[in-house]
Order: sequence, then structure tokens, then C-alpha cells
Amino acid sequence: MQQQRQQEILQEIMEKTTFYKGKINQFLNNQIFEQDSLKAKIMKSKQNIIKKTNYTRIHEKNDKQKNFKKTKSRKERKQQKLQKMIYKFSDLQIE
Repeated sequence: MQQQRQQEILQEIMEKTTFYKGKINQFLNNQIFEQDSLKAKIMKSKQNIIKKTNYTRIHEKNDKQKNFKKTKSRKERKQQKLQKMIYKFSDLQIE
């Protein structure tokens, strides 16, 4: 009788240990999955940051070039105006 009771207790302990082993394995697998997903998110955010910085660098270069062209054309326009004024003034003096 006592031996049968010990076997029942042992059986119960074995069932609980297998149950908890399964729970522990499931928890560990979830942890690994979460770590992998976090790593993937970090990598993706790094890639996005790199893309954004490259994009801004390219556009900064383009903006600088555009601004340079604008200032150059303004200078040219000013020079043309000055030349016209000089011609007008010289024409007035000749007459």
C-alpha cells in the first residue's frame, strides 16, 4: 500500500516536471524569438537611419549646388544691369 502511494506520488512528480519542462522550453523559445525580433528591429532602424542620412547628404549637396547657381545668376544679372547703365551713361556723354 505504501509502495503504491509512493509510486503515485512519483508519477505525479514526473508529470509535473515534464509539464514545467515544457513551460520552461516554451518560455526560452519565446525569449529567443523576442531577442531575434528585437535584433531585427534594431538592424532595420539602423538601415533606415543610414538611408535617411544618405538621402539628406545627397539633397544637401543638391541644395548647395542650386543655391550656388542662384547666387551666380544674381551676380550675372547685377553685372548686366551695371553694364547697361554704363552704356547708357556713355551714350549720354557722347551726345
